[in-house]
Amino acid sequence: MKNRRILFPIGSFFPAQSGGPNNTIYFLAKALVANGYEVTVATTMEGITQEHRRIWGIRPNHPLTIDGIQVIFVPQFPVKRVFDVYLWGWMIRHLGEFDLVHLSSFFSFYTLLGGLLGSLKRKKLILSTHGELEAGALTFKPVLKQIYLRLVSPLFSKIPFHVTAPQEALFCQKYFPHTHYFILPNLTEIAPEVGTGSSRQGVLYLGRLHPKKGIDRLIQAFSRLPKVLRDQHPLTIAGTGPVEAETELTALVSQLELSSCVQFVGHVEGDAKARLFSTAQVFVLPSHSENFGIVVTEAMNYGAYVITSTKTPWQILQDKGIGSWVDNDPDTLATELTKVLTMDEQTYCSKTGAAREFLKASYDVQAHVGGYLEMYQRVMNE
Repeated sequence: MKNRRILFPIGSFFPAQSGGPNNTIYFLAKALVANGYEVTVATTMEGITQEHRRIWGIRPNHPLTIDGIQVIFVPQFPVKRVFDVYLWGWMIRHLGEFDLVHLSSFFSFYTLLGGLLGSLKRKKLILSTHGELEAGALTFKPVLKQIYLRLVSPLFSKIPFHVTAPQEALFCQKYFPHTHYFILPNLTEIAPEVGTGSSRQGVLYLGRLHPKKGIDRLIQAFSRLPKVLRDQHPLTIAGTGPVEAETELTALVSQLELSSCVQFVGHVEGDAKARLFSTAQVFVLPSHSENFGIVVTEAMNYGAYVITSTKTPWQILQDKGIGSWVDNDPDTLATELTKVLTMDEQTYCSKTGAAREFLKASYDVQAHVGGYLEMYQRVMNE
């Protein structure tokens, strides 16, 4: 039997580091190739740096192979992610060549085009929503999103959805009650062993600088720590976002007189990103809304203690005693940060070690790709 051919059309892809799906789809695609699938990723140059071009030999409109994955990077249209006309053109020419199309990013026009073309060509389709239908996510540009939802509902109601947690499925069911849902977590590759508690210092946030991430609450919480803890464990904020969001956060740091112990380091990736995770005492994700939070698995992977908000689907960290799942108000975050930063080394290493073992047992892509293989087989057999 010939290998099944799967297409992932997506706005940005590895080695770019523009968001979690860059890596999760890369990890998944590699595992699918190892299991006999032919995988193609059609993407844009968004997030591709000159260094990426040099190391990987990336050129627009020139197909290349990355770890067995066929990847085509098309030029990025000046109006990012809204009118990816070069990606549209590639999809119009080539989508019919594939057995299954795995769509991502609900509110992207290339996803809409993929759904339309796939339906017209009678291709098997599945859609990963990446949390874009959660209540918190819909509060941004709500009018446009509600109009879009009404327009595309007849099309997407016929397509099975992939979601990463039961909570995400509940949000989606509000708009697509009769859709079939596959609930499978994002998977990751396990990093080599890393440093233990005695070699770690500092508080880390890494991700988009966006209001939904609750970074202002983390800064306020950090300001309430005893000065000795702030001096010993400075707060590092890594990532970029809209100019207005960055401006508001830096202004808050100045207002709270924290400039000496809070640093903004901008976008990080590769070894620099690994170093941040490997040296931080605690990683905090204080989001107001999160469908999964792949950055939580990255932090556990590199041995950092994780504090995340109850607006994320990570209650299991609290249940297993391997991390913290708390309200994201500043007082609660400050209390939890103080507890973790003053934790004795034996307890800290026990908890972070157990978190890493839990990650291996539950989210290792090599061990758990079978769930995705079964999902694709069921979709293609329908």
